[in-house]
Amino acid sequence: YMMFGEINIIKLIVRTLTLEQWLGACQFCIMKYRLRAGKKDDALQDIGKADNVESLYDVYKHMCIDYVSPDEQGQ
Repeated sequence: YMMFGEINIIKLIVRTLTLEQWLGACQFCIMKYRLRAGKKDDALQDIGKADNVESLYDVYKHMCIDYVSPDEQGQ
């Protein structure tokens, strides 16, 4: 996911989104890959891409502009 040299494009995008927007972006990509499975690339490759996007939500959600950590929620 590197673009522009050392800049991770996903991190760049996530830092501009709310949690709800990030979830929507991930859901869109998951549906896109699952619905096109086998039509553009190999079906298993598309399913793998969808599965990867599912994990990206949790990996990067802490970077969203409105993220509140579990520790902060308890205060």
